[in-house]
Amino acid sequence: MLAYTVIAGDYPVLERNVEDPRDAGAAADGALAARVAALQRKVEIIGVVGRESFAPRLTFALKDGRRVTGEYHGRELMWDFSRTPRSCAASCPAADRGDRYERFVAAVAGLDKAESVDDVVRLTLPE
Repeated sequence: MLAYTVIAGDYPVLERNVEDPRDAGAAADGALAARVAALQRKVEIIGVVGRESFAPRLTFALKDGRRVTGEYHGRELMWDFSRTPRSCAASCPAADRGDRYERFVAAVAGLDKAESVDDVVRLTLPE
């Protein structure tokens, strides 16, 4: 996933075999898949005890000998509720997101202030 994201800028979350480390993106064209596979062979993952979840430190060794390091602190890669509907829409553009969907998103977003879950339950039932 890291190699694909570095090369393509994002990972196709609905691809087949997402959990298979040999998968370079099932729908990727041959050239992209080959670039990802080549980078995968150069990636070394080192676990660090005590490091927060979703907080990788990435170091890239460039051909000219320079090393470039970037780091996340744990919250940047986590989805909050406002990001989830946008990310789902990008992942599945053909899905119907009509008025009912928008009302569902609004009802779930307001659950912390709602007196009951009735609106959310109603919106999950078949029409």
